[in-house]
Amino acid sequence: MSLVSRRSVLGTGAMTAALAAWPAFAKPNGAFDIRSYGAKGDGVALDTSAIQRAIDAASGAGGGTVFLPTGRYLSFSFY
Repeated sequence: MSLVSRRSVLGTGAMTAALAAWPAFAKPNGAFDIRSYGAKGDGVALDTSAIQRAIDAASGAGGGTVFLPTGRYLSFSFY
């Protein structure tokens, strides 16, 4: 393996590790966390209304990021 290949592999591995850990320690600034709007994320509770409330809040604020922390979200359509 050449030096360039090792660097690209190491760089890719570091990026993958950082992205995999990202939800565990940070969320984007200005994010609307759906759990703050009542989402459970347990795969059992229906989270549609909480997701919709977060989308509506982001829209009302002029835009933003709707943040879904790690979990299983059961939902129907939202707008």
